[in-house]
Amino acid sequence: MPQGAYYSLSGVIRADAGGQTRALLMRNRLFAQYTSIRPTVLTVDSQPVYPEVRKALRAAGQLVPGMTMLNLYEDLRVADFTAEPPVGEPLEDLDRFEARPEPHPDGSVYRTRYVHRESKAPQAIDYHRPDGSRYLRIPESDALKQSQGYVLLNENEQPIKRFQKIGELYRFWLHWLTPADQRAFIISDSRFTLAHLVPFKSPRFHVMHLMHNVHTGMPRLWNSKFAPSYGPLLNDVRYIDGLVTLTPTQRQDVIDRFGQTNNLFVVPNPVELPERPSTPPARDPKRFVAVARLETQKRLEDAIRAFARVLKRVPDATFDIYGKGALEDKLQREIDDLGVGHAVRLVGYDPNARNTLWTATGFLMTSRNEGYPLATLESMSHGCPVISYDIKYGPKDQITEGVDGFLVRPGDLDGFADRVVELAENPELAQRMSEASYKKAEKHDYRAFLKDWRAVLTSVVKQKKSRVTITGMKLSETSVEHEIGLGSKRIRRPVNATSGRPHTFLVGGRLDIEISGDKGGLTASDVVVHAVCDKTAALTRVPVTFSRKGTTVRFEATVDPQQVFDELGPDSTTARLRLTYICNNFSWRADLGREARQPGPYEINFDRTDRLVLGHTPRQHPDPARGEV
Repeated sequence: MPQGAYYSLSGVIRADAGGQTRALLMRNRLFAQYTSIRPTVLTVDSQPVYPEVRKALRAAGQLVPGMTMLNLYEDLRVADFTAEPPVGEPLEDLDRFEARPEPHPDGSVYRTRYVHRESKAPQAIDYHRPDGSRYLRIPESDALKQSQGYVLLNENEQPIKRFQKIGELYRFWLHWLTPADQRAFIISDSRFTLAHLVPFKSPRFHVMHLMHNVHTGMPRLWNSKFAPSYGPLLNDVRYIDGLVTLTPTQRQDVIDRFGQTNNLFVVPNPVELPERPSTPPARDPKRFVAVARLETQKRLEDAIRAFARVLKRVPDATFDIYGKGALEDKLQREIDDLGVGHAVRLVGYDPNARNTLWTATGFLMTSRNEGYPLATLESMSHGCPVISYDIKYGPKDQITEGVDGFLVRPGDLDGFADRVVELAENPELAQRMSEASYKKAEKHDYRAFLKDWRAVLTSVVKQKKSRVTITGMKLSETSVEHEIGLGSKRIRRPVNATSGRPHTFLVGGRLDIEISGDKGGLTASDVVVHAVCDKTAALTRVPVTFSRKGTTVRFEATVDPQQVFDELGPDSTTARLRLTYICNNFSWRADLGREARQPGPYEINFDRTDRLVLGHTPRQHPDPARGEV
């Protein structure tokens, strides 16, 4: 692994958190156990609970020697700022507000909240050291954000740093933690925290983000609307050194939307292979399990309803659901209403739930979406095949249909029940799938995982100097032309809108680029044109040539309508032409439209009822009153 400080950045960590937190901790644990890296996990939430969190994680084997966990507020509370000189005006007095002190578990004052005396609106929070002195002020009202900002204080309560945004405080902390001559790698697992951190302009900090979940809403196509809070991350992906997805499918969806920049990588989740018992416990051929948070995303009501269908054919089958969450009461009512309480149990949270996979015949997953589910890999590592909805992302990358598990169309309760019954009633099939599950899990061991991360980290270091900062793009001088034969020559004619027999045509234009810094970075320029059907999300690449001179790029795409629609498929009836400009970490997209200088003012077309339609664009006469000539 490249040398440097390694940080994993998360908003919050709790000992009983779900798969995303477990995957973060596993990554750092494998770094600590199998490389020379000594990783640090960073959190930025303000709850003073981390001594207990560390204790619980150590007891569970998730925080091991070589790993460090630091919290922003906990660390700054005891930091020595005596060498930092005071700056600016003294800290503003907040006596005009109502003060509400809150205790620390050690008995000292942890923080003081200030609220408006009449409206009770939040104004600011002062954080205190163990001796009671203040070390940080967080503004909450717009007035204090503008007048003071975020203020860091020395032991004499003198301001030593002022920040306009919380992200500036995060960046200060990272600089504070990292020796000035050391390179640092930041792997963000929280898109919310990352949004405050970037752009991080320091050349010695390499910032990456690991996407743990699906980034689009329904129907989960590459061009679907962003899932909540993913838009800012993906629209600003040029600011980070690496966007890491868990599956090639998700990476391709990002590429289809934004273009293939050089900062997109894939690292699947690993699984820590348990020691296989020399004498494995007997599997109950009719016992099935799920390990999941009882939340909307997991769609466990479908698993329960499907299992109710199973019980009509296999009355002695059982289904244990391990986990806790907000939907516990609702799911229990579902069980009661279906009358399956004798066979379906909500077991609750059990830190040893994974050990019960040794005796189960199948693992059931009916989630709405995933990233690359760790629970399914853990199930397979215990020889327990998975029956899963075929969702984005992960199950199709993990499960080989009919070999080590089954994939079922989402919402197909009867089909899901059929697969459960098939395993329950066919011990030989269950045994074959169990052995195949072991083998599949072995492909996700720590060796493959560390090899993938080594490739990512080496690439982001190598590519750091080639990053470009492009501040503006302009598309102009578009043209749409036919190329036709005239004797031994070929000439071009403008294309007006027309219907009927398709003819190949040429679409050209000019791109003007504004770049900050060295223009030599533009040598990596690439231009791609796709025909895109928004309805079906089908897209196909159109041949394009381009040339660059300085900061100007000229391009020409050759469009064969018949070939385009043959490749888009029969369900695609319309398509737009989308141009993507790519240069290393940067991409920019624009739809190709009406040519800028239409030679003729007339167009011929047909409307939806096949009526012939004539179009006319009147010439614009100059207006001397507006200075036009």
